[in-house]
Amino acid sequence: MPSGSIVLFSFDARIFGQASVKKAPREVSLEEQENWRKTGNVVYKYYMILDGPSIEVFRFYPAKRDIEEKLDIRFAQLFTYLNLNQYQEILKMAKV
Repeated sequence: MPSGSIVLFSFDARIFGQASVKKAPREVSLEEQENWRKTGNVVYKYYMILDGPSIEVFRFYPAKRDIEEKLDIRFAQLFTYLNLNQYQEILKMAKV
């Protein structure tokens, strides 16, 4: 996912916002992962930096199930790549 890509956020099977990627995903060092484990934090293998001003929370949160039915797509566990038309349809559903 290169810098400038747009990511959509979901929680409880609803799309609730978006942001632009400022820095592409990078691997978290094993040392840092171990430090997180020791302190009881969630351990991630990768991280990315988002462009702060680009973060947007939608007014309405369309359900993934409704999006899948309307656009005939299936969301993957972590990432699903969308074409421009699919992305624009999701924004319409969120009334952006």
